[in-house]
Amino acid sequence: MEANLSAAAQTALVCLVLCAAAGAPRPAAGAEGRLSLVAASDYVHRGLSLNDAGPALLAGASYRFDPGVYAGVWAATVSNSRTIVRGAAGRFEVNYLVGYSRPWRDAWDFDVAALRYEYPDSDAPIDYGYTELAVSVGYGGWLWFSAAVSRDATLVTLRGLEYDVTTAALELAVERPLRAWLSWAAGVGYFDFRDGATPGYAYFNAGLAARFRRLEAELQYIDTARGERLFGRRLAGPRVVLSLMASF
Repeated sequence: MEANLSAAAQTALVCLVLCAAAGAPRPAAGAEGRLSLVAASDYVHRGLSLNDAGPALLAGASYRFDPGVYAGVWAATVSNSRTIVRGAAGRFEVNYLVGYSRPWRDAWDFDVAALRYEYPDSDAPIDYGYTELAVSVGYGGWLWFSAAVSRDATLVTLRGLEYDVTTAALELAVERPLRAWLSWAAGVGYFDFRDGATPGYAYFNAGLAARFRRLEAELQYIDTARGERLFGRRLAGPRVVLSLMASF
């Protein structure tokens, strides 16, 4: 795909993905497909706003094949405030994933996945896309630990640009029910730039999720430790994010 797309091509691409469906949905048990649409007050990934603290649209589609292989695609609107040249990385992020997950001894779940992050309307001389390998372990459907590694990440911080950096993300998350339709969730993580000159940062979140059949609403408080010194308060400072999701 050419890096410099026309405005019509950009619109068509995003409409196709958005109408297809968000945010890397977890594959459900058994062979089935899933489509999701999300509207959020911000697009936050690992504690950082990727849409310049503004409203975002996300959409995704995934399909799980027996006996546990799944694949998917998802897209989101993003800003360019984190790039060297404003507007250079494009306005859309499109991610592709393929993975394998299996339960073990009833209470445990294991998942391994490969993900590719792309910015198809970018006209930058720098490739902001990167590949990630992720492994997660879940217990009882309420506790999860995950680790993800990339060898070709591009980082733009207040200290400058770092290209083809090895990164590692470690996360621990928990979710417990309060009512049949209401649950609370919390998580903590650390993002490490292993071979860069920039130190890593920690991030955490806590909030509530309400589910009504195919609709879900989430309200989360999100913050980082040391993130503001690397990316500024607008992208890494404390925030409350509201998201509404429809799944089909």
